[in-house]
Amino acid sequence: MTDDLISQIYECAFKPERWPGLLSDVSARLSGAGASLSITVRAEGADQAVFGDFGHFWTASPDARPIVAAMGDPRFDSPSFFDRLSRGDEPRFYGDNEVLAPGDYESLPMFRDLLIPMGLKWGAGTIFRPPTGATIVFGMRRKTEHGPFQREETQWLDLLRPHVARATLIAARLQLERAEAAAQTLAALGLPALVCDRDGAVQAANALIDENESALVWRARNHFAFRDKLADVKWRQALTSIESDACGAVRSFPVRDAAHIATRVAHVVPIRRTARDLFSQCCAALVLTPVNAAIAPPQDLVRSLFDFTRSEASVAKGLAQGQTVDDMATKSGVSANTVRSHVRAVLEKTGCSRQADVVRLLVGLTLGRADSMNEDP
Repeated sequence: MTDDLISQIYECAFKPERWPGLLSDVSARLSGAGASLSITVRAEGADQAVFGDFGHFWTASPDARPIVAAMGDPRFDSPSFFDRLSRGDEPRFYGDNEVLAPGDYESLPMFRDLLIPMGLKWGAGTIFRPPTGATIVFGMRRKTEHGPFQREETQWLDLLRPHVARATLIAARLQLERAEAAAQTLAALGLPALVCDRDGAVQAANALIDENESALVWRARNHFAFRDKLADVKWRQALTSIESDACGAVRSFPVRDAAHIATRVAHVVPIRRTARDLFSQCCAALVLTPVNAAIAPPQDLVRSLFDFTRSEASVAKGLAQGQTVDDMATKSGVSANTVRSHVRAVLEKTGCSRQADVVRLLVGLTLGRADSMNEDP
């Protein structure tokens, strides 16, 4: 039975979508309430001044996902627990009761304020520190009424330990390479881009991002923010909505400079489940395109960039060409009120407050050759 699990572990290295099922299986065999696996790996050649030099990945069984998500809250940060876990006398799994004193359950926020109220007092875990510089944490929780993990149970987990370490390292390296490859492919197209997880932490970025420091400010733990506060709100909203959006629409919004002039358009491109796995946590690519050419863009381009309907895209292009509401109403055979409703939708989707701002934004979009942008589809 253990041999079968070991085979599945190595399958997970190359088919990461199987990790949650494997973790559920391991947890169930020990009457657990869920298991999780995380790894922090060094990204070779990364520029620490830009986005840090580490990638963080995690996966969990379905019943453990809420626990892992909650443990990311700084209020429950308990580094002393993980420090004790990593300083065990032997490289093995330890039950919480082996590394904690009785009073620790009441003093450590992770236990006192989170796990015990959830009825998950007991757990077992291990930390791997391979020579590559990675840190791997494999943890499991158990309901309070089932009692602490016994040594014979953690000994069984020890049989899986080296195989989990190898497979996890393989999986994380593969996903980090894929994220970096995506960012570099966009660089080859001349597009500054970065790849983020669902929390907005950067997993990979290309060198062209360095040229956008006037628009971005870098934060701790590989996070960033737009200097344009409205753009930053749009970015957070786009990231939050990706997981619940079944159609996978690209979200685009203008990025303004200190003079409130749109100098870039940010495009948040979802990495759909068919193109990512549950281990890497890569959620979206952020691509920045410049605004610098006084040319009205073609309607299909405008529509794709801002998720406009065809009617909204037509109105947006009309504004960029200097047409009035009455001009557009006459040309399209609809009422002026209908055109005005489309104008309001265009203002909302571009994040602009005035029609003049929309015109300035749209006539400056550049994607491809200038001569091709004069073509009317």
